[in-house]
Amino acid sequence: MDIAEAARKGKYIKRKGWPDDWAIQPTNSELCCTSMSNGKLLPRWEPQRKDLVADDWEPVRER
Repeated sequence: MDIAEAARKGKYIKRKGWPDDWAIQPTNSELCCTSMSNGKLLPRWEPQRKDLVADDWEPVRER
């Protein structure tokens, strides 16, 4: 699915090839998208073009 559809379906999203402990949380705040890695919140993830046009996004369960 595309990034917009995945964001509508889950609080966190990731691409299929990413490690299981890594996910993105899209927000409506000045942080834009935050990322989670190894249980740590990392601010301001910025997607590359390849991320925006990819169709391998998936919602992930609540962290």
